[in-house]
Amino acid sequence: MAAYGNTLLVAPTATTSVKYYDLSSSTSWANLGGNFNTLPSGFGGMNNLQVNGNYAYVGNGGKIYRYDMSKGYLGDSWAALNNTFNICSNVYTMTVVSNNLYAGCGNGSVYWSNIQAINNGWVSIGNPTSNGNSAINALITQNNNLYAASIDKNLYSYSLVESSPSWHKQGSLTLDGSSVLAQTKLGSKIYAATANGNVFSFDLSNPLSVWQQLGTTVDANGIYSLAIFGSKIIAGSGNSTVYSYDTSVNGASWTVLGSASFNSGHIVYALNVSGSKIYAALGQGTFAYVYQYDTSSATPTWQAVSGGSVASISVYNLVVIGNQLYAGSYAGDIRTYNTVAGGSSWNNLSSQPDGSSVYALIRESSVLYSGTLNGGAFKYDTSLGSPSWVRLCQANVPNGSSIWALTYYANKLYAGTIGGMVYVCNLSQATPSWKISTGLSNYALPADSTTQVSSLLG
Repeated sequence: MAAYGNTLLVAPTATTSVKYYDLSSSTSWANLGGNFNTLPSGFGGMNNLQVNGNYAYVGNGGKIYRYDMSKGYLGDSWAALNNTFNICSNVYTMTVVSNNLYAGCGNGSVYWSNIQAINNGWVSIGNPTSNGNSAINALITQNNNLYAASIDKNLYSYSLVESSPSWHKQGSLTLDGSSVLAQTKLGSKIYAATANGNVFSFDLSNPLSVWQQLGTTVDANGIYSLAIFGSKIIAGSGNSTVYSYDTSVNGASWTVLGSASFNSGHIVYALNVSGSKIYAALGQGTFAYVYQYDTSSATPTWQAVSGGSVASISVYNLVVIGNQLYAGSYAGDIRTYNTVAGGSSWNNLSSQPDGSSVYALIRESSVLYSGTLNGGAFKYDTSLGSPSWVRLCQANVPNGSSIWALTYYANKLYAGTIGGMVYVCNLSQATPSWKISTGLSNYALPADSTTQVSSLLG
């Protein structure tokens, strides 16, 4: 869709007409050019209709046509630029910068023409795509650069001011095709870890940001947890190895913290940081453990907290409040351990929520919030003299879903579920209850009911 004053223009892909609708006088859509419409075939691609000055431009097949809007809705006919020369088989997208029109093709090639005259010719500026044959779906400009988004899921840039410019890959518009297992945030960037063992960053402050991979693949066993330690991203793998990446160092690479596979065969499901210490929760099979890595030590190594297992089955999350560690397990227990008092074992936190697996455990100040397999959400205020678990939002989340992720913001609790939905509960209300989070309506719901929301950032 494009606009010329009070007039809207559209180019439906199944027709050979450009339609107009005058907001001040029209009652229905009509053909721009009326019976003089000479466009030969249906349109294709995205953003293939542009208005610049008094002219409308549309891509049709391998040509680009223009119409003089100053002559009225019926006063001109569509004329092909550059003597009906085919740029390529199909023009998918275009953008106009000053007096130059840039066109992206179905084969990945990009062309430009000076449109001060109708027959100034086309100039190729190359094909940026990874395989040399992927369609250009969108062209945009910013800060003297032309950006091309391709069907190969990459974003490319081309300088409009350099004397000898060339295309450069900016990054990927997607991750690596595997499940996202963990997320965290540092400054304006969010970081996502995948089952293929890669970590990617996305800059929320940059409207043209794309996912950028941090270094090379971290661990082929997958990255299950992420944490922030100063300027470093800490990543826990599927084979009891923890890695570090310093975002403040140009050209940084992933390094192993301590020894690799310090408890072989276990997944690092959770990481947390307190002071100089990094904590890792491991679990798989019949035992779960929590280890600590004290960076203030001259020769830091991974040491088991309490010297024994936390629970008889996996620990999925780990929270630190002061000197107290809290771990939520698959068995439905929430265990606690005081790092100052020490001891040889973990203790059960009294009055367990609903007995089902604790998939989500977060803290807000001195309060713990948990989310369970049964879909219940509970809080535990550690600042009280005799705290106990309190059910929140009156009932479990709708549709029998499990809560896989929680985040807290402005006295609202957000729950991501196994059904791919995000629910919100306003704890400020007298009788709070779960509702679909319309505040996240900018994001499309999953295409099926099996996609789980496994992480939320506050």
